Amino acid sequence: FHRTIADWGRGLEAIGALDDYGTLRLGDLLAAAAEFDAGGSRDIDAFLRTVEGRQVRDAAAGHAVRVMTIHQSKGLGFDLVILPDLMNRGMAGESGASFITSREEDTQRTLWTLKAPRRVIAAADETLSACYRAMDVDACFEALCVLYVALTRARRAVYMVTSYPGKSSKALTEAALLKQQLTGDRNPVGGEAWAPGGTAARVLFEAGTRDWHTGVPRLADTAAAAPPAPAAEAPPPARFTAVPRLLAVEPSSEGKLRLAAARLFDAAARDIVNFGSAIHGLLEQVEWMEDADADAILAGWKARARLPADVVRDVERQFRAVLRAPEVKAELARPSQPCTLWREKSFEIVMPGGRWVSGTFDRVTVFGAGPAREAVIVDYKSSLVESDADIRRKVETYRPQLALYAEVLSRLLGIPASRIRCRILFTRAGRVVAV
Repeated sequence: FHRTIADWGRGLEAIGALDDYGTLRLGDLLAAAAEFDAGGSRDIDAFLRTVEGRQVRDAAAGHAVRVMTIHQSKGLGFDLVILPDLMNRGMAGESGASFITSREEDTQRTLWTLKAPRRVIAAADETLSACYRAMDVDACFEALCVLYVALTRARRAVYMVTSYPGKSSKALTEAALLKQQLTGDRNPVGGEAWAPGGTAARVLFEAGTRDWHTGVPRLADTAAAAPPAPAAEAPPPARFTAVPRLLAVEPSSEGKLRLAAARLFDAAARDIVNFGSAIHGLLEQVEWMEDADADAILAGWKARARLPADVVRDVERQFRAVLRAPEVKAELARPSQPCTLWREKSFEIVMPGGRWVSGTFDRVTVFGAGPAREAVIVDYKSSLVESDADIRRKVETYRPQLALYAEVLSRLLGIPASRIRCRILFTRAGRVVAV
């Protein structure tokens, strides 16, 4: 596919049929073709599906205002972001759906699909109303993910522009959610009068410095201060070179905790996340079990922790319990052979196929007095598991993540993946399970 498209590109170049934008997009197509060819497939339909579903992220243009959807802005960064469209729809999918589907809770296997009745009719049936509630949770979760992207694009300032909802409006819009979280009221009144650009407005919430822009050098000033650039020769005509784009991969995104949308801003849900982070941080400080001083580790952590008292109490109880668990004590014991220990070791590596993998090893023991001979990866999981069946399900959930960790470590150490063993340490159960 790459060779064929390159031939077409040279033909188009010969007749001058491509402008700068067309040349850029052809380069993207060549990169997609080279990546597809590397997989060994020669299926035309599969290639077309791959190209149609491919997303390309370009760096944001400097000194320009860009108007785009939130999806288009993913992965980009801007000095200033204005979000003017936060009230156009409800987050929970009130507009309805064409079909509703019932799935098994554990496997997500489809049980049945039905043309969606009106909500007022579905509300009279327990099964249909449960399906609608599940659909609303998914829609709200997706809307929150999109909102998160929108709110994290700005380097210096983000402005959220809203209006007052109508008296009959009950939909939970992005604007209503933000007002509730920032002011404690879904429909606040009052606020300081402000007229940016002569347009009357009221500031319902503000953080930071309003005149931040006065400290940013103006483009005209920076241009005047810069020395004149030397005259450059005209660049040679652009050629079509396949420069593959790197596909960002995060191993830890496999099996991430998924919460119902209604709980994402719930204090209890935040405590769950904080609990897991705290346990990870405490175990990071354990080098070898023989030398671990739980009292000293906890004392240092408590001095820095800014968590509710009940969360601190639960973290301390679990940390002490996990250090007493026989399987954990054996796993974290000092080996009798020479080794090197990594704790919370972050990595960035480009893998075959143009995958740019970013992640962090919780704990790796590398065996060998000189060059590495073998290694053991231990990944901490604070998942709630109460039975062997729960553990087996969780192991299958996290298996892709550990497999990618092993592939990365194999390349970092220069040893075969067969010499790398992976284990999951379930902190709540005090169990260590081979993957």
